[in-house]
Amino acid sequence: AYGQTGSGKTHTMQGSNDPDSWGLIPRSLRKILRESESMRRDGWAWTLRASFLEVYNEQLRDLLYGEAGDPPKLTIMHDDAWGTVVNNVSTYEVTSMEQINLLMAKAAKQRAVGYTDMNAASSRSHSIFALYLTGVNEALGSELHGALHLVDLAGSERLPPPGGGGGG
Repeated sequence: AYGQTGSGKTHTMQGSNDPDSWGLIPRSLRKILRESESMRRDGWAWTLRASFLEVYNEQLRDLLYGEAGDPPKLTIMHDDAWGTVVNNVSTYEVTSMEQINLLMAKAAKQRAVGYTDMNAASSRSHSIFALYLTGVNEALGSELHGALHLVDLAGSERLPPPGGGGGG
């Protein structure tokens, strides 16, 4: 999501705890979980792994890191199987929306926020939710994998505030 500070990008991406008000991340993952479950009837077994990180002041931060001590250094690298990845980021296997909602809540607490002229609690970072999918169908001798990256960009301060005039 991209837009002006305070325009609702983070809410659009994450939503609220009420399933009727979920954002793009939980809605997308609910659909993927349902489809992976329905594909079991056809012999597919899926493994879903999630990570959540932010880019703040040109530094990568693992929003799901939960161990004592300093987190490992995160680096961007190329992986032959997955393309561009972040090395050393925490990933968690997810099998339910409850797990995903807990990970999103943990990540939300870790995000860098700060006061801006347009929003008192604006996210000051870009966040990237990544889901890595691996599907195996032994009867077909087939293995598939893919990645979904959902990105919430930090707000733009360059536009006039909504309803702030600026001509027409």
